[in-house]
Amino acid sequence: MKPFHKLLDVRPDVRDGTLDQSAYAANLGDVVSKIDKPAAKEYRDPESFRKMTYETKGMRKALNDIRIRLQKGSGNGVRQIETNFGGGKTHAMIAMYHKCRDWNTQPVVIDGQSLNHSNTLWGEIERQLDGDIYEMTGNIAPSGDQIYELLGNRKKPVLILIDEIFNYVKRASAKTIGSSDLGDQTITFMQNLGGQMGSMPNVCMVMTLSNKDDVLDMDAGKTARKQNEYYEKLQNVTGRQRQLVNVSDYNDISHIIRRRLFETEETLITDRAQETIQYCMDKIKEGGLISADDVNSYTKRFGNTYPFTPDVIDILHKRWGSYPTFQRTRGVLRLLSLVVHSMLKSKREWISPADINLSNPSIREELLQHTEDNAKSVVDSDIVGDDAKAKNADGDAGIRCATSIFMYSFPRREGRGVTLEEVQRASFTDTISHWVIGSSVGKIKRRCFYLDETDEGILYFDINPGINSMIENAKRNVTESQLYDAERKLLDGARDGGKFKDVHIWPDETHAFNIPDRSVLQLIICKKNDPEWCKRVVDGTTKSRRTNMNGLVFVVPTDGIILSDVLSLQLGAEAVHQHLKDKPEYTSTRRSYVTSEISRARESQGDELCKKYSVVYIPDKEEGVVKFDGYMFNPHTESNISLDDLMWRRLVGDNLIAVKIAPDIARGYGDDANSAYDTMIRIPGSIMPASLEVVRDAFEEDEELEIIDIPPVNGPTGGEPSGGGSILDGSKGKSRDEPDPEVIHDSVVYTDVLDAEGVIDMRSLFLALRSLTLNGFTCKIDQRPDGMYDVRLEMSGKIPDSYVSGIRPTERGSVKTGGWGD
Repeated sequence: MKPFHKLLDVRPDVRDGTLDQSAYAANLGDVVSKIDKPAAKEYRDPESFRKMTYETKGMRKALNDIRIRLQKGSGNGVRQIETNFGGGKTHAMIAMYHKCRDWNTQPVVIDGQSLNHSNTLWGEIERQLDGDIYEMTGNIAPSGDQIYELLGNRKKPVLILIDEIFNYVKRASAKTIGSSDLGDQTITFMQNLGGQMGSMPNVCMVMTLSNKDDVLDMDAGKTARKQNEYYEKLQNVTGRQRQLVNVSDYNDISHIIRRRLFETEETLITDRAQETIQYCMDKIKEGGLISADDVNSYTKRFGNTYPFTPDVIDILHKRWGSYPTFQRTRGVLRLLSLVVHSMLKSKREWISPADINLSNPSIREELLQHTEDNAKSVVDSDIVGDDAKAKNADGDAGIRCATSIFMYSFPRREGRGVTLEEVQRASFTDTISHWVIGSSVGKIKRRCFYLDETDEGILYFDINPGINSMIENAKRNVTESQLYDAERKLLDGARDGGKFKDVHIWPDETHAFNIPDRSVLQLIICKKNDPEWCKRVVDGTTKSRRTNMNGLVFVVPTDGIILSDVLSLQLGAEAVHQHLKDKPEYTSTRRSYVTSEISRARESQGDELCKKYSVVYIPDKEEGVVKFDGYMFNPHTESNISLDDLMWRRLVGDNLIAVKIAPDIARGYGDDANSAYDTMIRIPGSIMPASLEVVRDAFEEDEELEIIDIPPVNGPTGGEPSGGGSILDGSKGKSRDEPDPEVIHDSVVYTDVLDAEGVIDMRSLFLALRSLTLNGFTCKIDQRPDGMYDVRLEMSGKIPDSYVSGIRPTERGSVKTGGWGD
């Protein structure tokens, strides 16, 4: 599919951005004025005017009826133009003015907006017909006979065009004439003129009279009452004699707009756009964005409105067109010319409400000049400002959704707003699907300050801050003391006391002796990230050195910004609920939303608590304490487990807390379980036993092994390897029944990379080596950054080959015999 501006020929002034926006506000007076106004150029030249004018069925009929009146004398002599769209009246009058040459008719043009009230209507008519004012002098309305003398016996028919007559009457009413005024005299003149029309078959008067609400100064006190009186008198006078003329209906508007913005002939547009319209309609039907009954009519309308979707025309006509200052046809043309120009470098195939780019200063100003003052805050805060909520929520998709909702939200009156399906229809593109738009709406609902939703699911922007703004303000009012209490409550509830013997939460960190000196594992959850204080706790004071230094595990916080925000959200939303719960504006939709925000905050607190407390320090012989950064879990899968339990599991999984100890290693710390445990729990950097029972189990296992007298694995006496996880592989050992002599090695070097389980399984090798007499033996095990262990085992002496061949290294390990290693 091609972009719309490749299918249609954009008019040069729209394409180049050189169009003077005042061109859409050209009035009838500019067409005949001797002052050469650039804005009136295309209206003054008949051929230029014809090219940019879509001649509606209603206009063709009106022109023909007036021609018959002027040339044959039949039909009503007074006609008042009206349109259902509320615009285009002046354009129709200009078309009538240009037809006067073809009809051999003398035109009289009076623009009520520009005629100076020092001039009279009757004097101006004579001046235009005869070049000067001879008979129609003075400020008193001429009689019917005088009017007949002026107009009744002309050689050519006369067409009098009076646009916006009440604007002139308002100004003329300020000029006093005895006990009357010029406004009142003008109404009398109109009455006398209408009364003579039956006697002047070749004279026709066409006039426009705007709606009362559009022209009365309602706040002018006495003046307003006078204006209202004159408006009703004028309406009564013309109403008795007039014939209403409807030059266009709603279905003509899109054609009028297209003719002004594009040079492409109407008959070609639908043919060229057929592929795009079909694609768009397929997507609309696929997403269920329109009822099945409306598909055919919407498709037909799309052919008439392309490149704009029917929704664009509907929004501007039915909603924005109700602003008195919007001027409907002119307002729509001004706005859409800016929109088309802004999209000439885009690849968009059609123009929808979401394409009305509110970040474009000209487009934004064209809209906001009609709205209430705070509408600018809505746009800046929620849609296209530097830190706009919709943009932050979901990028371009968020902006498109918010723009569509904004266009449906004004004016602020009953019936404003938009359904989710309408937002999807107004916002999707060939690259952003309707289901993405649906998801985006959910995101911006949680972010935008001025976005609201009715209980019926109607979305709208309001100039008053909505529920998100209320919650945000309430969040800002949450005190540090409230956050402190909420976080402390979370920590108190995030332990079960079943793993660590003692759990200390936020101890007083001004002193180092606040943590008891006990021979058990203690978890200390610190308020501050202060490793120096942790070192002082491990060391103790100068007066009282700590005895049990290796039983301490410190958890210190990161910045915890997200946890604070989550707690503020819960407290803020709860405050809003309390404030609104008995008020009528607390709709069920708002209540449900606030409740969901409270639940969302509570559900994420466990995760964020784990993320905040994710730095661990444990005692170290050289450094005092050693740090394990980012030391946590996957809170999304483990958030139902208490904090101390999560910490325990991680420390055990990384072999920082030993839940099982090899007997020979345990004996290296003491002759019995109690002395070995005391050594482990006292000396930093030693094995950190989970409990005294773990050490006792190691000693009991060692005693059992001695009683059984385990032979060497696959050594000279044969046998099977002990433990399935051993690094010894019996399949390579020699049988004692074999007659071949045993090969003896002077030295062996075994290197490997093992996990914690593999290191523990090395005990099988150590037990087997107990039956040998060795000259030298070293074993070095270092933990790697990835949690694995580098292992190097060296021994010398008389080492049977059965021991060597039974060692089964991993793919990263090796076994070598020969000279002693480095």
